[in-house]
Amino acid sequence: MKKPWSISTTVRNPYRLRNFLSVLKNLEGKPFDYENQIKYQILLIQNKYYKPTNLTKDQETYFNDMEIDMPFDVAKKIFDAQNYKDPAMRGRNSVAPLNKMGLCIAKNSTKEVKITPLGEYFLSDNYDLGKIFFIHFLKWQLPNPDSKSFSETDGFNIKPFIGSLHLINEVNKLWFNAGYKPIGINKDEFSLFIPTLIDFNDIKQQAKKLIEYRMGVKAQKNNKNKKEFKDIFKENFAKSFLNTNEKDKIEKFLENLKDYGDNTIRYFRLTRFLYIRGGGFYVDFEKRREIELEELLATDNGAPLNFKNTNQYVEYLSDIKQPILPWETNVQLYKIA
Repeated sequence: MKKPWSISTTVRNPYRLRNFLSVLKNLEGKPFDYENQIKYQILLIQNKYYKPTNLTKDQETYFNDMEIDMPFDVAKKIFDAQNYKDPAMRGRNSVAPLNKMGLCIAKNSTKEVKITPLGEYFLSDNYDLGKIFFIHFLKWQLPNPDSKSFSETDGFNIKPFIGSLHLINEVNKLWFNAGYKPIGINKDEFSLFIPTLIDFNDIKQQAKKLIEYRMGVKAQKNNKNKKEFKDIFKENFAKSFLNTNEKDKIEKFLENLKDYGDNTIRYFRLTRFLYIRGGGFYVDFEKRREIELEELLATDNGAPLNFKNTNQYVEYLSDIKQPILPWETNVQLYKIA
């Protein structure tokens, strides 16, 4: 059964990633084994970057007053009180988004914890958050050697960020050809059609489906009819995508898509290449990035690259000098300026 792609929701707030990375820095050079996976999660609690539930009044005091330093033994007591079935898994989950972004290498399978060049830049005083996420999303692809979650056998064949840009571009073209002013895609459309774009070869077809959906909604006379149309369309879309008629799976799928869409918008807009317009309802291209977007769409069709192994992919992800951007020429930089 096919599934949509998603960005990890372990750390929903992208700005917290730097805090998580700064704590991991304390374990650099040490193995990320069972003990240090637990220690990492305890350190996150100690630094108040992670707050578990069911705290005592005294424990709550530490989190309510950021001026009070929390001793390690207090953080450990808080962690132990959670009675996790697999305590070390908490540390692995917390570090996973950092690994996936190429900010660090912290795994059981590697010799020691390492902060990569991209991670070191993120921890520096002059880091640019937009640059970090833009570099990452340009290179993030599915499938990739570092993840078994989105495999080629599941139908994945895309760079999600690049594919999303192409989809918005195609939709704007089709909407313009239909006689309307391009407006990007609204959040409802984004949640339905962006995470389910899993193959770059399907971009044009997915854009046509989106326009069909938009036209259908537009043709309805009132809000009640619009809701009915949306519900029927989404149910049929889910049946086709999942290749199933099972109601529970369809409902869960559509519920997840909204969550995936919201989270993806939150992360993608950090690149500063997307702009939220129309009172926060539409996602469109950032006008001040027109030249860069034009060059990017002309030189990258969203197809994933080939890597020999995990190490080669991780090195590529963590290299702050890659990829070489198509507009980094004197002529284009002058135009941009």
